[in-house]
Amino acid sequence: MMMRLRRGTLRVLASVLLLSVMVGVPVALKKLVGFPLPSAAQLKDAWRNNSVDANLVLAIGAAIFTVLWLWFVLTALAELLHVIKCRFSGPSVVLRPLPEGPDRWIRQLMRFIAFSSVTATAALGSVVPGTKLVAAASYTTNTPSASTHQVVAGDCYWNIADHELSASLHREPSAREVLDYTHELVAMNHPLLGHRDPAMLWPGESIVLGSAAIAISTPAKPVNGDIDIDADVGIDVDVDVEADEAPAATPVGDPLIVEQAVATPVPARTEGPSALSSYVAGLGTALLLSAGAVSMVESRRRRQWRAAIVGTRLTAPTAAQARTEVVLRALAGPERLARLDVALRAAAADLAAQDAVVVAAVLGDLGDVCLFLRGSATPRDAAWQLDLHANTWRLSAETPLEDLTIQARKCAQPCPALVHLGGVVHGGELFVDLEAVGVLSVLSPHSTAILRHAAASLSVSPFLETVRLFTVGVGDATLDLIDGVEQVDSLDAALDAATMALGSTMTASRTTSTFGLRVTRVGGEAWEPAIVIAAGPHEAGELAHLATVCAPGRGLAVMVDAAVCSASTPWQLRAGDDYHVLEPLGLRLAPVGCAETEIAAVSDLLRAATVAPVAIERAELRRIDASARFVESDWSVMVRVLGQVEVGARGGAAAEFERSKALELVVWLSQHRRRPTRNAARTALWDLDVRDATFANVVSDARRALARAVPPPDGEEWVARTLTEDLPLHAGVVTDADLLAARVEHARGLPALDAIEVLRPGLELVTGMPFANTGYLWSDAEGITSSLVLLATGAAIELANHYLSLGDVEGVFWATGQGLQVLAGHEELIALRMRSQARNGDLAGVRHEWESYERALAADPWAAAEPSPKLVALRRELLTPQLASQ
Repeated sequence: MMMRLRRGTLRVLASVLLLSVMVGVPVALKKLVGFPLPSAAQLKDAWRNNSVDANLVLAIGAAIFTVLWLWFVLTALAELLHVIKCRFSGPSVVLRPLPEGPDRWIRQLMRFIAFSSVTATAALGSVVPGTKLVAAASYTTNTPSASTHQVVAGDCYWNIADHELSASLHREPSAREVLDYTHELVAMNHPLLGHRDPAMLWPGESIVLGSAAIAISTPAKPVNGDIDIDADVGIDVDVDVEADEAPAATPVGDPLIVEQAVATPVPARTEGPSALSSYVAGLGTALLLSAGAVSMVESRRRRQWRAAIVGTRLTAPTAAQARTEVVLRALAGPERLARLDVALRAAAADLAAQDAVVVAAVLGDLGDVCLFLRGSATPRDAAWQLDLHANTWRLSAETPLEDLTIQARKCAQPCPALVHLGGVVHGGELFVDLEAVGVLSVLSPHSTAILRHAAASLSVSPFLETVRLFTVGVGDATLDLIDGVEQVDSLDAALDAATMALGSTMTASRTTSTFGLRVTRVGGEAWEPAIVIAAGPHEAGELAHLATVCAPGRGLAVMVDAAVCSASTPWQLRAGDDYHVLEPLGLRLAPVGCAETEIAAVSDLLRAATVAPVAIERAELRRIDASARFVESDWSVMVRVLGQVEVGARGGAAAEFERSKALELVVWLSQHRRRPTRNAARTALWDLDVRDATFANVVSDARRALARAVPPPDGEEWVARTLTEDLPLHAGVVTDADLLAARVEHARGLPALDAIEVLRPGLELVTGMPFANTGYLWSDAEGITSSLVLLATGAAIELANHYLSLGDVEGVFWATGQGLQVLAGHEELIALRMRSQARNGDLAGVRHEWESYERALAADPWAAAEPSPKLVALRRELLTPQLASQ
């Protein structure tokens, strides 16, 4: 009430001021000066006598003052007519933005007087040029359904809540009701807007208005100023998706579609028997499979990049392959699995010393880890908390990995047969060590899909250094591209093959488990398990044989879709009425199962990453006209993608974005010049459908950030405003890759000195791996990263060859060093460095370059152990005694 009274008082005072100026000024002039214009006689006397008397000065001053008064009145009346038109013409007519100039304060005063109490406060503040002001009609929301409101200068959450409640309740809301609804609006819109201050609003932004009528009956969660949105877990969190908001629909014919009888969308996990129906989730929740497949794809691509020569082009991925990779990367599996890996290694020595074994683990959504044990053990590290009742060790999500690495580096992975089963009802992902449990029976209508997912996950698991996997009846679409995966005809044949593959492991594990053997490194072996995944039908004799040969912790791990009658094999994953449950732990979960089409899509992606790159003939690369001097294109803003992603003006000023998604949008637009549409951008930047307001706020932030760095040309925008789906980026915004590509194209066919002059400035723009430290889902999936890597390394090879032809060894090392920042261990770049070292007679330098190449291969967990035959031959050639004597 006090706020309304104060606003009303201000409006009365403003009206009195306006009337006094419009009426009082001419009355005062009439009384003090008379007619406010100089007479003809006064002008004649001034001309005849060549002098100006005091009366004429007053008359001229009064005339000027009258002109100013007329300008004030006409401006005020024009603005009043405009406001009236907006008030009575409906929400389709909006107020014009207030231009900069001397009449701005007059228009602000008129809007303040003419508007309602809510919009008056908004109109009185300063207005950002170019933003759209919404008339009072846009505030009237009488329906309880959610709508949006576009922010104008002076808006705050309290004012908006006050007006919405008044319109919805048809009465004056209490202060408590306004406060509760304000909290509701802040909680709803802060994740959507992404400001550091939860209560901050920018003119031009769109905020979501929930149901005002419902808000007053539902207690709102208090909101403080320390809300933190975690954006460092693989996918940037910029939007709060409602629980009932479905993911974007998968196009018809997509290979990732799961049969309806097998997989349905995953609802929010809540406690209670009716909260979860009996189903299996699809590829979009396969954490272990996604992490292993993405790691393998990246490794195979790095091998392709290392072997690439100048002019090499990789085949562009298909739309289906791009969709598959986006689904796999969206889980951010490698980061989460790394925490589980380090936690298991850190606890292994302590557990093995007390004859305990990890049988299962739950990786929490926030990073906490819970280990289920067989046997009793007490943690010596204070980071672990013992739960005697559940016989578990728990690691808090707040514990940093650095506190565990000292113990973790002393031990290899003790649970290589760890398989991801699915999401636990109360939160977290469940992993079971198949070898530690011996036999896991899956009793479910969807058992084949669950087994198929387990087989595919284990075939690419980052926990398994050597895969020895035997599958039965899970389909021909398993990941058979992986060495060590073998399909057999029956469960008996699979058990025989697995027993032969184990060798002496079962004998060595009679007195201790393989868990302990791996921790203590007995015999210097890795003690890899042999795993059998078998789908029925099975004969009774095969199941009886399985019960006798398979014991927990002996190296043989079996997952089968049948009950095994044995006291030593009590582990079952069975379907209940409303959930699946893992016995004997009693954990309720939604298991992951994959259709054959999904596994086929992953296999297709891995196969594409194995295809050899295509090299264009040198004759095709040679320029026809090499005489023209290179002239760099005119640009104002540069988007850096060859290294850390940054956006800056030509003068050096960096663009500062409020939201990380706004920066990603600018980068995406810079890489999609042909047809940049709003729908394509939304699909690429978010793996779920988002509100229109969210995308509008991101686009607005991108425009503002670019304009703050450098103003756009008159009448133009860096990100154009269109009434269509198109969202073009201004031609004055370029990328460092564009500039480098133009120089590479121009330098082809030039003499060495001229080519060096053209190429070196472009290669100086390279600072590292493209899109370093970003985690963008679209860049790798669409093949953009591959293209940029080949561009940078190809330019480095070209420049290094020119330096080598001139005998400039320092130039060779600089050029190759720029390329190795992008891709360590590139074969052609290493070869150039080895040749340069040999030309200087430095054989120790040749060996040093070779060792750096070997270290690069060793740092890649999926890379082949054998180096390139080309580099092996070159090393042998350069280190021969004949060369050493020269």
